[in-house]
Amino acid sequence: MTSTASRSPLTWITTLAAFLLLAAAALPAKVMAADAAPDTAAASAFIKQLADDTIATLQSNGSDQEKKAKFSELLEKGVNTDYLSRFVLGRNWNTASADQRKEFQGLFKDFLLANLTNRLSGEYQSQTFAVKTAVPAGSKDVLVRTDIQRQTGPVLPIEWRVRQFDGKWQIIDVKAEGLSLAITQRDEYATVIQRQGMDGLLSALQGQVEKLKEGDKDATLAPS
Repeated sequence: MTSTASRSPLTWITTLAAFLLLAAAALPAKVMAADAAPDTAAASAFIKQLADDTIATLQSNGSDQEKKAKFSELLEKGVNTDYLSRFVLGRNWNTASADQRKEFQGLFKDFLLANLTNRLSGEYQSQTFAVKTAVPAGSKDVLVRTDIQRQTGPVLPIEWRVRQFDGKWQIIDVKAEGLSLAITQRDEYATVIQRQGMDGLLSALQGQVEKLKEGDKDATLAPS
């Protein structure tokens, strides 16, 4: 099977998103009434806190292992990986067995953390970050639009889709230059499942995670 190229939309969106996607604990937020509009100010504050906590972690004196442990803890709180893993499987979630679902959710979380660890290795420590706007997206979500200014190159506009779960804000998607991370990844996984089946996806994802942990920033979803 031909894998997605190393410069695919999935790869570069993940690269852009790595600065904040898995960064920090969700801020406490008010529990809204069922008919209330989502609180855009609280959503903006949540994303701003993500930036602050990410930078603080990056600039800390802890070891790489200590930082990895911190990111793992923050991943559990700042991103709803269960929701996201179900979304990226799409209709294939319904046909997967309980064991396959559990294995996929674990591998997907490992993929996000391993990718983040690689991308943060000296790559994003000198960025400046600004929240630009926050607008409701339906009755539950808020789109928080931000700019990341690199030391060189143009500003990177990134849009974060956040939602409250049990009274806490969490990220459920990231969009860069009009491309959704969740949708792009869902399409890629669907292609692998169509050709290799669910077990084929699990095997390919396991291989990708292993390569990422070895420091290969451009590891693709190639079959084992």
